[in-house]
Amino acid sequence: MPVGVEGEQIIVIDDALQHPDELIRFATTQRFDETLNGLYPGPRAPLPLDYAEAVVARATPLIAQSWKLGPIRPAHVDCVYSIVTKAPKQLLPMQRHPHIDTSSPWHFAVLHFLCDAHFGGTAFFRHRTTGFETITPDREAIWNAALEKEKPRRAALPVRYIADDDPDFERIATVGARRNRMLIYRSNLLHSGVIPTDMPLVADPLRGRLTANIFIGYRPTSP
Repeated sequence: MPVGVEGEQIIVIDDALQHPDELIRFATTQRFDETLNGLYPGPRAPLPLDYAEAVVARATPLIAQSWKLGPIRPAHVDCVYSIVTKAPKQLLPMQRHPHIDTSSPWHFAVLHFLCDAHFGGTAFFRHRTTGFETITPDREAIWNAALEKEKPRRAALPVRYIADDDPDFERIATVGARRNRMLIYRSNLLHSGVIPTDMPLVADPLRGRLTANIFIGYRPTSP
């Protein structure tokens, strides 16, 4: 589905796996580690490679067709389980507003919900000052300068996970969590996890906000 003024696409696939419980069960055997999280608000663990390889193989032609990229091949893939465990008061300022994973238009995120609807979802945003919904390489300097200017105002806002409109960002779409629902979107589309205030912030794959996340960087395939 296209979202926002820029019409950037999001692909939503329900019932993505025939047996999602196997992927959840595998997560219970893994050691979740805060050192893998980067700026993610919780611990992460490696995904099974056969699952990641299968998803990339199936997603690649779909991405190429949907975004009209022509022949492409994966150049880089990162794949992790993720669980949100940070309370709002623990968030860094940059974790309280929408973000991108990278500005490259050749980079895509695959988000696979392994949790139920009461774990929120994912929201997508427009930055009010710049009007940007995607942050491309030529927009990065403008985006970063605007964020720096807005820091004092954002510091005065309630400390929370962003899920809807605020003075600097307008929500343009939300996709709710659903067990075995998969989203595919460009990594430079402004987004944030929707984290309900009553959601359990536990590092337990069976009780927490468990997702599988695959980040794919593509390059054109030479003729």
